[in-house]
Amino acid sequence: MEHLHGWFVAAAYAIALVILVADAFLPRIKFQSLLRGILLRERRASASKNESP
Repeated sequence: MEHLHGWFVAAAYAIALVILVADAFLPRIKFQSLLRGILLRERRASASKNESP
């Protein structure tokens, strides 16, 4: 089992790196999609206001 120790350490570092990258990028992606949804909702609201009068 001694020869596998390096692989376990490498796997631990790789998992930590993936978690850090996901933590850095996922909130930004969620924020952008949320912002896009708000902008689309406002465009629809303003379009319906322009059509009603």
